Amino acid sequence: MHLLFEDPPAYSPPEGYAAGGDLPAIGTLGANISARTVFDGWGYVRLHDATKPNLPEIGAYAVPEALDPDYASGFGNLTVHEVKTDPRALSRLAYFSYYDAGLRVAKFGSKGIREVGHYIAEGGNDFWGGFPLQLGNRGAPLLLMSDRDSGLWIFRYTG
Repeated sequence: MHLLFEDPPAYSPPEGYAAGGDLPAIGTLGANISARTVFDGWGYVRLHDATKPNLPEIGAYAVPEALDPDYASGFGNLTVHEVKTDPRALSRLAYFSYYDAGLRVAKFGSKGIREVGHYIAEGGNDFWGGFPLQLGNRGAPLLLMSDRDSGLWIFRYTG
């Protein structure tokens, strides 16, 4: 129970406790418990069919380092901050802003999702977000990527 907000507190005792009588004394130790962690990756991008939400996922994507326990700590945040899709609907491309794994480009569809391109600077990137900007009908969009350490980066994925 939190007694921070009102004096006297306006609360009900937890279910099963009589008001003030059945609560353990302050400082009473509870049962011993233990916990451990299991590394199962930094996170994934999951692909689902929005027209069939009850079906299992079509596929998942993560950079290889994000799935490797050797990279569980000390290598930055190996997770995606943002996913944007290509404005050209038929391209079926997605652009991922990874905090510490650069820009990733993936092709997606009914058969799954797979990486088709990437960029990460020699000293690393810390991409916060990206925006595909289509200039008329002149091919692939520009990718405006915001790096939290070094500012704006501009790319064009050409396959």
